[in-house]
Amino acid sequence: MSYWYWKISEENGLGYYLILRENVFVFAYFEDDNSVVKAIEERTINKPDIYSFKTLKEVVLIDNDCTLEIVSNKSEDRDEKEITLATDVYAKMKTILLNNLKDVNIKEYSLLKQITPQLGSILIIGFFTFAIYTAAISSESGGHMSTGGRRRFMKKIIIDLGEYLGSIGSLIVGGCLISFVVYLIVVRVKKPKIGNVFIFNKYSSLSIQ
Repeated sequence: MSYWYWKISEENGLGYYLILRENVFVFAYFEDDNSVVKAIEERTINKPDIYSFKTLKEVVLIDNDCTLEIVSNKSEDRDEKEITLATDVYAKMKTILLNNLKDVNIKEYSLLKQITPQLGSILIIGFFTFAIYTAAISSESGGHMSTGGRRRFMKKIIIDLGEYLGSIGSLIVGGCLISFVVYLIVVRVKKPKIGNVFIFNKYSSLSIQ
């Protein structure tokens, strides 16, 4: 078979389909299954949303909620695509990918990867909390912080926030934000997602049998 396809949702009387071919994910609207087959064979798919394997960074399959996440390379400047699939569709597609992908590094969806965004958020919040707190201390002691040079707009925002929140206020706000992110990490640690990460390169392809 040179391709696989599944109807994943429906909108305004049209089915939204996922088509899996040798080196590409394709998403498009069709009237029915026959329309899909005809369009593929005649190469007349209307307004397809195409994700070529060679442009992908990774594909994440999450078993907990049957979610497909497609992440393009940064050079492609495309948003991440995330779709929740029916259980049977998810199972069939995952089996095909696991058994037929070539030149793809397949890993477990690790807990560290799942909480990496939150860890990054803590660092960013911590940095800005310190910067705003420093600006507040300077303002309260009658000092003056320069807003010249690079990133002057960002410096002005930090200084204004420091003057508005004060030293204690800046610590309270920063602490509350960090506490919320820590809470999200704890929730994820207690209920980690289970799945696989498929890391692609320019040679990745799907073995068609």
